[in-house]
Amino acid sequence: MNLADLYRVEEREEEAEKLLRQGLNRAESKAAVQHSLGLSLIRQSRHSEAIYFLQQAAEAQETNSRYIYVYAIALHSAKEPLQALSVLEKGLDQFPSSPDILQAIISIHRESGNLEKAKKYEVLLTGNY
Repeated sequence: MNLADLYRVEEREEEAEKLLRQGLNRAESKAAVQHSLGLSLIRQSRHSEAIYFLQQAAEAQETNSRYIYVYAIALHSAKEPLQALSVLEKGLDQFPSSPDILQAIISIHRESGNLEKAKKYEVLLTGNY
């Protein structure tokens, strides 16, 4: 993964993708590789493929709040705000103190005109009960 990241920095994205795909076959814990591969595909404007790998990372047993957040943002960017909210709300159950997840929920609700729901989550974010 470090070499793939170096390739990313050097704008050698196709080589990074190839390494990450090889890593998927070898890794015991795949979530980090799936997440990195999803990001590589996003950078190559291959959004449908990217969403698949981001979803795999977000739903993995060893997931973290960042993987869930990135997957939801990818869904939102793909014009799937309701699906993004669903992912974020499930993610909030797993990671109730994640500011990224809370902020994304607030932002999507505001964007959709659901100001009351946004306020509900703002209270959770700021702790002003």
